[in-house]
Amino acid sequence: MLTERLAEDSRFPQIEFRAIEARALLAEDCPEPCQKPEQNFDRILVAIESSAPVGSTGMDPLKTDQLMSLEGMQSLLNRLAPGGWLAVHRFLLPPPRGEMRLLATVITAMRRQGWKPDQRLGVFRTLSTLMVLVSREAWTPKESSRFREFCLSRGFAPVYYPDMPETEMNSVIQLQEPVYALGVRELLADPPAFHSRTPFDLQPVTDDRPYFELFLDWNRLDDIRKSLGGKWEGLVEAGLLVPLLFAAVSLSALLLIGIPILTHLRRMENTISVLLYFAGIGLAFMLVEIALLEKLTPFLGQPVYSFALVLSGLLTASGLGSFLSSRFSRTGIRFYFLLLLFGLFFCFRNLPDLLRELSGEEWIIRLLWAWLVVSASGLLMGIPFPAGLKHFAVFGKHTEERRIRVAMAWCANACASVAGAAGAVWIAQLAGQSILFLLGALAYGTAWLTLEIRGG
Repeated sequence: MLTERLAEDSRFPQIEFRAIEARALLAEDCPEPCQKPEQNFDRILVAIESSAPVGSTGMDPLKTDQLMSLEGMQSLLNRLAPGGWLAVHRFLLPPPRGEMRLLATVITAMRRQGWKPDQRLGVFRTLSTLMVLVSREAWTPKESSRFREFCLSRGFAPVYYPDMPETEMNSVIQLQEPVYALGVRELLADPPAFHSRTPFDLQPVTDDRPYFELFLDWNRLDDIRKSLGGKWEGLVEAGLLVPLLFAAVSLSALLLIGIPILTHLRRMENTISVLLYFAGIGLAFMLVEIALLEKLTPFLGQPVYSFALVLSGLLTASGLGSFLSSRFSRTGIRFYFLLLLFGLFFCFRNLPDLLRELSGEEWIIRLLWAWLVVSASGLLMGIPFPAGLKHFAVFGKHTEERRIRVAMAWCANACASVAGAAGAVWIAQLAGQSILFLLGALAYGTAWLTLEIRGG
């Protein structure tokens, strides 16, 4: 709606308004790495999208930002035309976290491009914001002088520009300590020393782990608490919310779903096999679902598209797989289990590259490819549950025992699924999104071995 309104009221017909994720827009114009000079830009501005940060509920570490990842920053630098400039604007929020990660990302991306960041970087700050400027060419003394004059004439504090004297590090808008100017210089001279000194995790994020606002370093929790004035709620803001949520959800699922079935464990044989199998496939399903949601969001350009596609596609395809499983023999079930494991391992190894190659296609083509991936995964993931019910129910000697086995299967599957949703997000934050496919394959593999051993 905002895009349509801006387009209607615009007095500049040469400006095109698009409501799409930035990386997807860049890839549509020219797939990465772009080899078409006519598709490059003289100016790229990454503007502030949110309101001033006056507080946090701890939800920011859940947000993904593909544009501020290391690969995203490189894609921006790649699209600069000769003489082009990139400007990134960001709010300041003490203690310095996002601002310093932004600077670390920009400097690292420039080094990967083969550029000398100390010759092409300019940074200034206002009372509440930080502006980072990057030029495609090295700055001349004249450009450095113009940058300095621009800052001083408008009351902005220069943080860094080529050949900036140390006497200006804390000028105009003075701080108790010139933390931003010192941080930039340390990132330019010795990045490992900077990252070892700060209590937060300010390493540049990647496309596989694009949680730009996640600053939690598990090895330095006490240092983080002290830097935030001794307030433990600051740890939640830094990224502790997801593990706390995982613990709360897991405990609730165990109490409300798992405990009621414990009274039946002694009344039947081989209950561990039933619990292990159905908990394994429930956990695996959630791991793969979260992985697909995270991977397809930047590919399709909007989270609402990926959510609708993954949720409806998986449910429909898995329902179809469950229906077809009744026609499979034991040998057929074994084949489809192996096919599922192979497919998930393929996604772990190759899906990010495949999506990157297809990112320049038309949106409808990308939607069809995404639907194909989701449908194939859902079809295969729909087979294990009814196959397991059919297999384990036959071992019941009486109708009551079979009924309890089926109830246990549903409880174990539901308990693992509920905990797995929060657990999958936490794992993605710790180790990346692609690892979810591998862990899903391991969970399905463990369930399959349980089925094979029990069948023997």
